[in-house]
Amino acid sequence: MPRVILPPSCDGLVQVHQLLCGRDIAVDPSRNPMFGVAAQMANFVYLVCCERSGECLAVDCCWDVAGVVGEATRLGFRLVGGLYTHQHFDHVGGPLPKQMTGGRALRLEGVSEVAAAVAAAEAEAEAAEGGGHAEGTAGEAPRVLIGTKDAAPVRRRLLLPSGNGGSAAGGSAAGAAGAAGAAAAVLGCVEDGDTVLVGSAVRARVLATPGHTPGSLCVVVEAPGGGGGGAQEKGGAAPRGLRVARAATAPTVAGAGAAAAAAAAAGGDAAAAAATAVAVITGDTLFIGSCGRADLPGSSIPALGDSLRRLAALPDAAVVCPGHNYGPVPVSTIALEKAKNVSVRAALMGKLEVLLSPQLVAPSHAAAGQCWPPPPPPPPPVVCCCCAVEEMTAMIEQHVPECPRRARAHL
Repeated sequence: MPRVILPPSCDGLVQVHQLLCGRDIAVDPSRNPMFGVAAQMANFVYLVCCERSGECLAVDCCWDVAGVVGEATRLGFRLVGGLYTHQHFDHVGGPLPKQMTGGRALRLEGVSEVAAAVAAAEAEAEAAEGGGHAEGTAGEAPRVLIGTKDAAPVRRRLLLPSGNGGSAAGGSAAGAAGAAGAAAAVLGCVEDGDTVLVGSAVRARVLATPGHTPGSLCVVVEAPGGGGGGAQEKGGAAPRGLRVARAATAPTVAGAGAAAAAAAAAGGDAAAAAATAVAVITGDTLFIGSCGRADLPGSSIPALGDSLRRLAALPDAAVVCPGHNYGPVPVSTIALEKAKNVSVRAALMGKLEVLLSPQLVAPSHAAAGQCWPPPPPPPPPVVCCCCAVEEMTAMIEQHVPECPRRARAHL
């Protein structure tokens, strides 16, 4: 059963449900051999739901898209879009690195399947209503979104030939251009400060947090203030579908009418002012008690430090929802992570590079566009480098008195 992060609320009208791969979804290896390692990878998928409209947004929907859609349906919600925190295949799906599969052509469900599921749900809803919408129909905007700097690698991977064939038009220039256009139509981009709107209550604000990857982002779930009332169309109907409110601009609408877009734009400033950050989905930027790797192609420890400091500035009560089940508990709060997370504390002291520098082992085989980690780095030195720094020593010993080196053994 998925864990409820934010329970049903008559005030906020927002729910957040946490699904764990290998427990709630991706549990039957007969459907995909990779499901056999899903529990080890321990990816979280999140459903951010609007109670009023009965719609939901899936964050990092990967591994078992059919399972995610099934859980959403069981909870009483219809999937209207997907949002991804970064480009790595265990979050967006696609072909797997051959070194992980023994040379076999295997892939994970992800971006493409989410786009197909959303399109199918829209067509079903349209048919049930006895006809299409005169305006704002399917195809106006992508239903699947990712940070701009991570979009190109994902599009390249989705266009790579799979084990059962090549790209359209025999690989011709025209076919490649058409495929690239199709990929851009499936996968849209969001920037820092954009807000993904679902129904009348859900506001998922994009917070750019580079470091783990260049385009990594976190999703700040904001509950509307003022008694839970979100923007509504004339006549009291709630806005429908997924909309993207660009920073200081009107929303872009996917699968919703122009009236919904106009209503959301008119009430956008007031809703933003009243919204309260209640949770943050951190992907692989921040884990419970640690942070994401910064020794991968495209990673940056200084950028990761800036991102951790930015997350630490969120409200103390905001619930931290990580991308993997790597910690002692599945969720935490910003206040607890500032107090107990050695990586966050190091970042706040400006010493994250000192803490993570043993990660910096240059990958010898990293090809252009390769996004999955190379083999793990060698064991850490006998003496932790951060012991040379007085403040860092005190900080680490506070958490692990018997052995300062153990504080970063999991990194």
